[in-house]
Amino acid sequence: MYRRRSAALLPLQGVARDVRLHGRRPPPHARPGKLHFASTLSAPPRLLVVTAPSSFSSAATGSSSISELEIVKRIRPKLSEIWRVYSSPEFRWKGYGLTEGGPISAMVDPDESCRLGSVGRLAGITEAKIVDHVSGEALSIGQEGELWVRGPGVMIGYVGDDESNALSFTSDGWLKTGDLCYFDGEGFLYIVDRLKELIKYKGYQVAPTELEHLIACLQGVVEVAVVPFPHEEDGEIPTAFIVREARNNLSEIEVMDYVAKQVAPYKKIRKVFFVSSIPKSPSGKVLRRELMKQKTSGFASRL
Repeated sequence: MYRRRSAALLPLQGVARDVRLHGRRPPPHARPGKLHFASTLSAPPRLLVVTAPSSFSSAATGSSSISELEIVKRIRPKLSEIWRVYSSPEFRWKGYGLTEGGPISAMVDPDESCRLGSVGRLAGITEAKIVDHVSGEALSIGQEGELWVRGPGVMIGYVGDDESNALSFTSDGWLKTGDLCYFDGEGFLYIVDRLKELIKYKGYQVAPTELEHLIACLQGVVEVAVVPFPHEEDGEIPTAFIVREARNNLSEIEVMDYVAKQVAPYKKIRKVFFVSSIPKSPSGKVLRRELMKQKTSGFASRL
């Protein structure tokens, strides 16, 4: 929603024409940049990949489990030469936001884009802190915890929903974002994952996004989603669902060994399923629960 709001307001700010493509998929012939002389495209990653963007000078995307490098890699063959230049790290803008928070809470300038993985420093007069989501204690630099934000752009609450307000806000105005994050020593913010997406393995908490980014770098991987899989002894185990390229022979063992060499033992992938597709919402977000339902129905395992 926050991206939709930004897409609607930015044309007004810049006195520009706003062209909308309706439906979940663009028509095969859709080239709005040529039909309407549009110069900027705002779309979810899956739409950005299938829409030929050679006529656009810039594009905006977000809400993706795909890393920024993977997004650029997938659309790069479709880009014009000038687009390829401006998609390089020094010309990439990154940011973080949510509808309740403003919507933009942090932004990184192009000259700071070399900080791979960071979404930038705090924007405007927004306040933020990292908090232990269990104890509520403020955490130090480099420690992972829930991101809380406060400022004039943060909403005052959900209308008529006292229960949600009590869960989302503190008495002194802090909004609990539900995002697992940390700050580095120079004030740059890093998003680890959504708290509710964390996999509980033997008392540890494992972020699916970190594992997804690693697996996405493997040759032959088209898409990947990591989900918690029920286990009778360990609670949940990190499990990868992978869409392979046609005629690619990537194996379960290769995936697990590759990840195991780069992460702590408790973060290892314990199971791999190769699938033809990964279910997503209209905005392109992976429907992890749908994947779990597909494989847990009638399935029991001791790994």
